Amino acid sequence: MRIALSAIGPRGAVQPMLALGLALRRRGHDVRLCAPPDFHDRVIDVGLPFFPVGQDVHEMVTVTCRDMVRRPLAPLRVMDEMIRFPFDALRKACEGAEILVGAGIQV
Repeated sequence: MRIALSAIGPRGAVQPMLALGLALRRRGHDVRLCAPPDFHDRVIDVGLPFFPVGQDVHEMVTVTCRDMVRRPLAPLRVMDEMIRFPFDALRKACEGAEILVGAGIQV
């Protein structure tokens, strides 16, 4: 089966999907992982195809922490940006997949 796994969020959302992807691949499935761009190396290092979707999480968190001093509601902006991640990019990354399994705030 061709399976697209998608996790939009920090490592806590991506790491379980990475483990699931490896387990599915061991069972003979064709698996790809769609995640924020800063997880590229981690996914490629374990041998799964990677498709970048959404924003760089590390950069977004760094900017938010810096901005919280001046703007206490900055975390709300981050959540808004993560929720609005580009669904078109995810649609392209999932082309040919028979199933999409999502995790994190995108669900």
